[in-house]
Amino acid sequence: MEVLERQNGESSREWVKRVLIENIVHLNLLPGTPLSDKEIASSLSLSRTPVREALVLLEEAGFVDVYPQKGTFVSLLNMDDIEEGRYIRKCLEADTIIQACRSFSSDGEIRLEANLKMQKNAIESQDRKRFLYLDQDFHRILCEGCGRSRVWSVVSRNSLHFFRVRRLKVSKGAPGQEFYYGQHGELLEAVRDHDADRGLDILNRHLSWDVEVVREAYPEFFTRESRSGKLYMFTTELAPANGGHAAEIPV
Repeated sequence: MEVLERQNGESSREWVKRVLIENIVHLNLLPGTPLSDKEIASSLSLSRTPVREALVLLEEAGFVDVYPQKGTFVSLLNMDDIEEGRYIRKCLEADTIIQACRSFSSDGEIRLEANLKMQKNAIESQDRKRFLYLDQDFHRILCEGCGRSRVWSVVSRNSLHFFRVRRLKVSKGAPGQEFYYGQHGELLEAVRDHDADRGLDILNRHLSWDVEVVREAYPEFFTRESRSGKLYMFTTELAPANGGHAAEIPV
């Protein structure tokens, strides 16, 4: 588990929560991984109380599952959570791209250009984690450049499960970083050309990739049940979430 530096004024509970979410989202803690409050507390040099409090919050947010007499585990990927995150992004970012195509700051364009150059460098150096940070930053700059900075705050907080499956998708690489990088460039062109229709079309394609590709590659990381209890169909047999050998995830 990667330990992040504690921020000034950050409570122990919030620090634990941030560290765990970061590790879950970036697959340092894979879906189905057992979590020990004692081990986490030891890693962070804390008592077990703030760790337990953080785990309660993460359970409410769907990042961990608690089973009586069995333990606490990183949650499997849930299609309801993924599609809800995608829906939030589509709705809020669609309005943002329309506004960006109408009016966008020159400073924002410069920052997007610089971001694209860094994305290309990350692809060439095969730094997948850095690429995904830059990907998120690209969309944040789009929001800020048209005066919608609070929109990105809402999007980023409410689409972390969608980000989890995107992290797996980029790891698989079909299509991966080059696919996103190309569409980011197209979005910048649409903004410069004040072409909202083209911008909306690109954004829709950007967020509408098939989760099934990832689910077929890593079936052991997905749950069969939706929030309503319905079963999702799988084209491959679902492997046990715990036990056996975990799938290899490129980093």
